Amino acid sequence: MPLASRSVHGGRAEAATRLGRVCAGIIEAAWLIALATTPLFVNVYSHRSFEPDKTALLRLLTIVMVAAWLAKLAFGRREGRGLADDDPARMWRWPVLAPVCLMGLGLLVSSLMSIDPRLSWDGSYSRAQGTWAQLAYLTIFIA
Repeated sequence: MPLASRSVHGGRAEAATRLGRVCAGIIEAAWLIALATTPLFVNVYSHRSFEPDKTALLRLLTIVMVAAWLAKLAFGRREGRGLADDDPARMWRWPVLAPVCLMGLGLLVSSLMSIDPRLSWDGSYSRAQGTWAQLAYLTIFIA
């Protein structure tokens, strides 16, 4: 590593950038895995259709992506570093973020006001395409 690229704080800033790169790699790997494996995942031994199994895989990958993004955001804030593209103030400049957030808010409100909020949140037994799955789709879209 050249001397000019080392920071004044030594190892802490270097660890922050390393953690940021690892978290960014996890996020990218998770959406690429979702893109590649979700269409291929079929459980032939399941008595239900194949959609709930795919939805469960997609939800799991979304949880991994959100956890990596939160770790990157929290550790970067603790070190006092700006997070370039992940800075929430800069993210609001994306033209697609406001409509996606409005859609997510609409999903949450409609789920809470539903006759059966649990069914609205989880989706039906045979498809599992409720609010949770829709929010997972929106999260992968933003990632």
